[in-house]
Amino acid sequence: MKSEFSNIKTIEELITLGIDEEIVQEAFDKTSGNITKSNSDKLDYIDDLWDITDVETFFKNPGGIPGNVLSRLPRYLLIPAEAGEYELSKTSGTLQKTLKELFKEVRDVSPNYKEAQVYLNSLAQELDPKDKSSSFGQMITQLNDVMSNVFPEASVHVNANLSNPDDVLVPQFDIEMESNIRTPIENQGTGIIRSAVFSLLRFRKTWEEQRESRNERGLIICFEEPEIFLHPSAANQMRNTIYDLVSTKSQIIASTHSPYMIDLSRKPKQSLTRFIKTSSGSNTVTFSVTDAFEALQDDDKSYVKMVLKIDDYVARAFFSNRTILVEGDTEDIIIRETTKRLPIELRNHVITNCEVIKGRGKPVLKSVINYLKGVGIDPIVMHDSDTGTPGAVIHNEPIRKALNNDKNLFVLERCMESILDYPEPSSEKPYKAYCHTLTWGDKYEDIPEAWRKIYEGLMDINLS
Repeated sequence: MKSEFSNIKTIEELITLGIDEEIVQEAFDKTSGNITKSNSDKLDYIDDLWDITDVETFFKNPGGIPGNVLSRLPRYLLIPAEAGEYELSKTSGTLQKTLKELFKEVRDVSPNYKEAQVYLNSLAQELDPKDKSSSFGQMITQLNDVMSNVFPEASVHVNANLSNPDDVLVPQFDIEMESNIRTPIENQGTGIIRSAVFSLLRFRKTWEEQRESRNERGLIICFEEPEIFLHPSAANQMRNTIYDLVSTKSQIIASTHSPYMIDLSRKPKQSLTRFIKTSSGSNTVTFSVTDAFEALQDDDKSYVKMVLKIDDYVARAFFSNRTILVEGDTEDIIIRETTKRLPIELRNHVITNCEVIKGRGKPVLKSVINYLKGVGIDPIVMHDSDTGTPGAVIHNEPIRKALNNDKNLFVLERCMESILDYPEPSSEKPYKAYCHTLTWGDKYEDIPEAWRKIYEGLMDINLS
């Protein structure tokens, strides 16, 4: 704050304005002299102590957060991605922190905990340095006698503060784990250690719900790459655990490189942030998954379709710069085999930047397009025209309107088989498509030209 008296130059002027001499003496240790830069902060002391200033202007952060505010802010818990067990099992590590959180829940409702404060107060009295009859008081007296012999008039003042049992009654846990053999935690794999932390957090949530915990502080849990070190089936369970941890008191923040950690069908409010590298730099896109679902609930039963169709496979779109949406397996196989025959540099470019997503049927494409656009992804769409098949043709215009970008729409003349110039089979279409690719040579130029032009448009590359 800036004092109202900041323009005053001398201490005498303060007294002239009516400030009591005792107040001035207490602030400046004198009642006369100049107010310099070195002692001007005493003006703030007068303002704060005696409420002299009418108008206060904040000019800087005074530093620190009062304990009563800090105690109401959410706690922060980081589960790191480091491979070393030390980061997970050390005293200040995640596992110890989680166990201490559970310990607090048990401790706070224990009658022994309340009784402990009584004994701590008694112990504090025994450690009163002013009590010359106590062992601690005698020790401090003897210490000051020694100091005064070396440094005359020097002394030490010590007070033992045991007023807060939260700081005193904090255990250190000796942790062992068992998979096929029971060992200290440092002998276990990082994957099982991280899993133990997740399990404890999930138990903590259940514990709070069952006991109707009175703890008003929330908890922000941050996961760095939760899928690492885990078997794929364990990673799926980990994903479910993360979503189950969401509550009114717990917020989850996770960073991941795996689409298998994203569950788009979950109802809890979730927002995804994508970091996309483009030719002009990088871009960050944040969107609400929940809002995207809600926007589709009344649109052609899209909500139900999304729950059934948007899965781990489709979630790969969130890790791609260019998403190509096709009807099904036949198109996917043809694109894969084409990509294999690209020159190495272009092949790496396509694999790095492009992701092919199967819509699993033409009728579903419209709903998938609406959802992807709802979460900030503008797909490139390829489908058959199905000329001569009325039941399939009727979906063409709704797909085009949903996409609303003809530059991103590739409609194959009749079907993929006609583009590649082989008979359309009545069954096993994906297998027959793969067999047809075996007739191609190993070079990109060996692929039919009509399909190459379409493929280059899909992937936004040019080999001409």
